[in-house]
Amino acid sequence: SLFSVAGAGAILLPPLKLHEAPPAGKKEKLDWEKELLGLYVSEHPAKEYEQVILQRAFLPSKLSHEMVGKSVKVGGVISKVHKIITKSGKPMLFVTLEDPRAKIECLIFPNTLERTATFWQEDKIAILGGRLDDKDGAFKLLCEDAQELNENHLRNHR
Repeated sequence: SLFSVAGAGAILLPPLKLHEAPPAGKKEKLDWEKELLGLYVSEHPAKEYEQVILQRAFLPSKLSHEMVGKSVKVGGVISKVHKIITKSGKPMLFVTLEDPRAKIECLIFPNTLERTATFWQEDKIAILGGRLDDKDGAFKLLCEDAQELNENHLRNHR
């Protein structure tokens, strides 16, 4: 019975034994935080790359209104990729690029998307170049090119 006390008719199950597993790495823990909580708690993945990004580009939190209309490079982690189909039937993307303190929406128009189609993946550390816009009071990057940052960039920076 479901509510009976262990006794005469009870079924005893063997104790649960778990196999040893290697400790989870930092990236895996951050991925779990983002998946389960919707945000990074222990550390932001772009934090490790902050100095490398600052040598080559701006962080989203460092953008200013004086840059609007100019060509800039912005670096951080790609946290969201949303694909739509334009009226002309071509795909384009709305990508969110973030650092530990701010986010910026990046628009990837069809002609840029054709050149960089395989690039756009969540959790990728990237530097995106394009023209900065502030339509609707929020910064947006009209993206023209993209570059991935990886472990080699970190090693070369140290």
